[in-house]
Amino acid sequence: MQVVTRIVAVMVVLTLVASAPVSAQTDAATTYAQKCVMCHGKTGAGDGVAAAALNPKPPDFTTAEFHKARTDEALIEVTTNGKSGMMPAYESQLSADEIKAIVAYLRTLSKPEGT
Repeated sequence: MQVVTRIVAVMVVLTLVASAPVSAQTDAATTYAQKCVMCHGKTGAGDGVAAAALNPKPPDFTTAEFHKARTDEALIEVTTNGKSGMMPAYESQLSADEIKAIVAYLRTLSKPEGT
């Protein structure tokens, strides 16, 4: 029962975060902080406060493997349309340009290989 309560709580938080308006002037780092940190964490390691209750866990944006395995187009698709009931769709919350900026920002979170 606690697991169900936890999942419901996470989904409520995700809904609230996804519905918060973002100005067209907001830069990608600020948008990431407003929309993504809850699950993906401040550094993008997939360790946000809601991540513990999620299955599957959010991906780690800091790894070279993550970035090698995904094209910008694939990341835009997931951000726009959501994925597997856990990643919310942002098509109605963010403009196409804001989503592209978020993807570009995600690329900056990658650590150099070997670190």
